Amino acid sequence: MSLTGGNISLFDFTKPIESPALKEKLFSVQKNYHVEVHCFTTINTDNTIPDGSFRVIIVNQKKSWEKAVRIYEKSDSTAFWEVKCGDKSGKACKKNPNLKYEDKIIKFVPGNSIELGMWKPGAFGIWGEMYSVLLKKEDWAAHHNRRNVYFFFDNDGDKFFNNDANRLDYVDMI
Repeated sequence: MSLTGGNISLFDFTKPIESPALKEKLFSVQKNYHVEVHCFTTINTDNTIPDGSFRVIIVNQKKSWEKAVRIYEKSDSTAFWEVKCGDKSGKACKKNPNLKYEDKIIKFVPGNSIELGMWKPGAFGIWGEMYSVLLKKEDWAAHHNRRNVYFFFDNDGDKFFNNDANRLDYVDMI
């Protein structure tokens, strides 16, 4: 099953988000976007995510350089969790062994917003943040609680995840 429709929300970072109504619909996405990342959020259907939490899933081609999502609590931006995969880390996807993924369940801290930072190595292997998405404390319960949040990273310019069939659902990965 690929993530193409049904009960999902799509954050399309291939173009700027101009419409205020669309920005509101995308639940917390600010002006930050990047053409190499496709981000979705879906309702978790297997009941493995506890209340007050969400699962971050990063997906990358196994031949690709490492990519990472760092999860920061806004009250303390120096502490973070990291979900990383690529040519040196991650697990092979069950349905497509050319893809790798990693996932982590994150518990929301009441009263705090969470920032998701997308990271990749640049020149000389020095890691840098591509952009970030803020999950506002006012919105997380209604829009992110008990959900899977996917980050599909394209290689530089290859648009691999523009093809719906390449965006696998979590149940096809494990």
